Formats: sequence, structure tokens, C-alpha cells
Amino acid sequence: MGPDKSPVSEEERKSHRPLYANQTVSSLSNGLAMPFIPFYVARLGATTTELGWLQAFRNLFPNVMQLPWGSLSDRLKARIPFLILGGWISSVLFLFIAFSVSPFILILLVAVQSFAISMMIPTWSALLGEMVSKGHRGYVFSRIVMVSVAAALIGNVLAGILIILAAPEAPEATWVYQYPFIAAMVLGILATVFLFRVPAKRPKKEEEEKVTEEEEWERRRDFRHLITFQLFYMFFMSMLWPLMPRTTVDIVHADNLEIVLLTVIGSVSVLAVQTRIGRLQDRVGPGVLIKLSRFMLVPVPLIYAFASEMWHLYVLNIFAGAAIAIIYISFTTYLLDVAPASKTARYFAIFNAAVGIVTFVGSVSAGFLADHFTSIYNLWTGLFIVYMVSTVGRLIGSVLFLKLKPSKRYPETMTDVLPRISKLLHLSR
Repeated sequence: MGPDKSPVSEEERKSHRPLYANQTVSSLSNGLAMPFIPFYVARLGATTTELGWLQAFRNLFPNVMQLPWGSLSDRLKARIPFLILGGWISSVLFLFIAFSVSPFILILLVAVQSFAISMMIPTWSALLGEMVSKGHRGYVFSRIVMVSVAAALIGNVLAGILIILAAPEAPEATWVYQYPFIAAMVLGILATVFLFRVPAKRPKKEEEEKVTEEEEWERRRDFRHLITFQLFYMFFMSMLWPLMPRTTVDIVHADNLEIVLLTVIGSVSVLAVQTRIGRLQDRVGPGVLIKLSRFMLVPVPLIYAFASEMWHLYVLNIFAGAAIAIIYISFTTYLLDVAPASKTARYFAIFNAAVGIVTFVGSVSAGFLADHFTSIYNLWTGLFIVYMVSTVGRLIGSVLFLKLKPSKRYPETMTDVLPRISKLLHLSR
């Protein structure tokens, strides 16, 4: 992939420092808490239906509410106030989550927290679009993701230490999760301080390219195709989410340490390939990588369906981490390529809102279906049926993505990328 020399100017790199700092501390906060919320709810005795509602709210509110926030941010030409307010509210709610005593109360708190997060997602994406030059997006985004995932990984480890040391004699205790949740609140508030240092004057970048009416129509077509294909795929992808904690806790019988290790392994896998994927994207574009990520995630529900030991899930997380590393940067870059500069936050809001609605329906449907089938058969068979539905749907959705057009011209093509992917996988072993 060549030497790891920064192609970004010194002026632009300086302007990015508050963004890196914010994402580092914010991700450390999220790493302490976010991955463990579903397992915390499962430990509180949640049913598969309740876990479905939990995942549904975590997908619906952060996405649907982006529409008004994204439009308002574009209209006011303001990004930082939305990020700070959303960060404060979502962080404080970790304190209330820590002391929840029932799945119902916790799910309500997560719904409110998701509402606060919704004002941050489109404004963060739009801010990145304003501050990062087009030709360097893969490079910069991959490094922001890299520090974020590294910080989240540290958070996972710290959470594991807190959970295990709090009750070494009770590996399945529930109350031990309170400690990382409280720490997440403090760090989440601290992360917003760095946003005050984002320069009001954005770095000077290239002028927005002028596009013909035909090119504008093609961009709108590409945006519609991306939404259509992603909605189909995400419905079946989201069916997996409420089932995973049940398999992990009730079938594989993972203890708290094994749950922490599962999260850590996934984060390490993302880190191992993230920067190489960023450079690869700057050469071939996000479209190729989006297609690759869709096919890579097809086997995930199939493996969960047959998992009986933790090492099965560990191996799966290593493989899935590479696909997740692609997702972190490719969809953002594709949307920035096709969105008009004056409507960036709105485009992200529309896309994410549509995905949020579909994943809400997918998660709730999976929860109800799993409970229905487990009431007729046993737990393993009930979950197995829903896993198979998810697998088939993902496969069909991956085929649909083959029709996705490149977002713009990039130096290399699909033919060029195949040997690079082989080299990437080899280097990440």
C-alpha cells in the first residue's frame, strides 16, 4: 500500500486535532458501556421480544430524528452546538441506565439516549465533509476510525477489569455493570470539551466541483439505489441483533469475562485492517468496498445459528471485524461523494432515518418471531429459524448491491482491487 506518509496539509491536520481528541475520549466512553447494554438487559431477565425492542429503539431514534436535526443544522450552518448538546444529554443518561432495575425502564432510558444521539450523527458527518478534502477522505476517516476503535477497545478492557474485579466470586452478577456505566458518563461529558477548539473558520479546500444536469441526475439515482439496497439488506441484518445476546448468554453460556473478550476481539480485528482499507478506498472508491462488505457479512447469522462454544464466536468476530472496518468509512464517503455540499447533513439524515425505520421493524420482528418459535419448539430451534431467514435475506441483498454504481471516478477499478484485497488479508493475519 506504500509508505504511511500523510497526504494532508499541515494546516488541515492541525484543524483535525480537536476531532481526533473528541472521538478518542467519546469512544473510550462508549467502549465502557455501549457493547454491554444488551448483555446487561439480558442479565436483568429480558425476553427475546424485549431485546428486540431494545435494539429497535437503539436503531430507530438515532436515525429517524436525524431528519429535523440534519435540516436544522444545514439551515443554521452550525455543527458544534448540536454535537455538544447531544453529547451532554446522552452521557448523563448512562448514570440512570446504571441503576435501572428492570428491562422495561432500561429500554425507555435507551430510547431517550438514542434521541440525544440523533442530533450528533448527521452533524458529525457533515462536519467531516467540511473539514476533510475529498481526495483524502479514506485516509483521514480511517485514522479517525482507528483512534476511535482503539479507544473503544481500551474502554472494553477497562470495563472488563471493573466488572471482573467488582465481583470475582460472582461471574454472572448484574450490578457490576454499574461501574463502567458511571465512568462512561464522566468521559462522555469530558469529550465535548474538545469540540470548543474546532476552528470556526474551516480549512481552505478545493472549490465544489460543478456538475451538469445529467451528472446531478446520476447522483440522485445513485443515492436512491444506495438507500433501496441498504434498506433491504439492513432489514435482514437487523434480525440478528436481538438474537445474539440470547445465543451468547443462554446457549453458549458465556460469563462476563467471555463477553468482554468477545467485544475486544472484534475491536482488535477492526484495528488490524482499518488504515489499509482507508488507503485502498482512496484508490478504488467506496462502491467496491461497500459491495465486498455486504457479502462478507452474509455468513454471520449462519455461524451464530450453529455456535455452541465461545471460540466459534471469537473466530467469527475476527472475520466480521474486517467487514465492519470497511463499513465505518465506505458509506460515509459514498454519501459525501453524491450529496450536494449545501445539503450534506440532510442527505445523511434521510439515509440514516430510512435505515433506522427498517432496522426498527427488523429487530422487533425478529424478537417476536424468535419468541413465537421458541414457544412452539425449544430455544435453539426457535432462534435457528430466524437466523436462517436473516442469512437468506442478506445473501439476496448482497446480490442487489452489485448494481450499485461508482460514486465518482477513482484512480483504480474493480479489476485492480482484487490483488490488493488479497494482500490486505495476508498482511492482517
